Amino acid sequence: MLKDRIQTILDETGIKNVELANAAGCTRALVTQWLDGTAKSISYKHARGICRQHNYRLDWLIEGAGPKRPDDGMAIDDEPALKPVSTIRSVPLISWVAAGPLCEVSDPHPVGGADDWLPCPVPCSEGTYALEVVGDSMEPEYREGEIVFVDPQLAPRHGDDVIVRTPEGRATFKRYQDTPEGRFLLVLNESYPQRRIVVPEGTMFCGVVIFSGRRRRK
Repeated sequence: MLKDRIQTILDETGIKNVELANAAGCTRALVTQWLDGTAKSISYKHARGICRQHNYRLDWLIEGAGPKRPDDGMAIDDEPALKPVSTIRSVPLISWVAAGPLCEVSDPHPVGGADDWLPCPVPCSEGTYALEVVGDSMEPEYREGEIVFVDPQLAPRHGDDVIVRTPEGRATFKRYQDTPEGRFLLVLNESYPQRRIVVPEGTMFCGVVIFSGRRRRK
């Protein structure tokens, strides 16, 4: 995960958070978010600054791919920074019962934990998983039986569709709203009597939906 790679850089170089922020061209607050896992991705601009100053590979810092250090004679700018690890990444299709605990486990893909493995149609991070939509709460945009691909390394932004774990430990699918009035979870189906709730204390975000579709033949 990104937080582990950032911590590795701090440990190996001996620099402070403020020095890393200066290299990245970002605030110390963002470095703190990388380290505590609140921010689960890093921009090309910030990664490039860190890698140029401290001699790390861009693809390792951004994606966790390949060796940490550049090959001898290779300049940082010569690297294929955003080259995907593979053309298509296969991700596990899991049950909703299994989705909640994913927020806390160190190994998001335990052996035998998947109902099936599916190719993700879009670029995704390590730990991405798939769920089959159940119920009608997110209609008309998502219908029962559709498959959603969920990236747990993306920090939710206003308008994202997210998987969250409730304080009771149940995984649920909602649209995230971050407004001046507060943070909310929204049901899209207008027939529901209570469509918007305040994000309860103790809620954990388990990932952002990056793609959805329906299997026409199994």
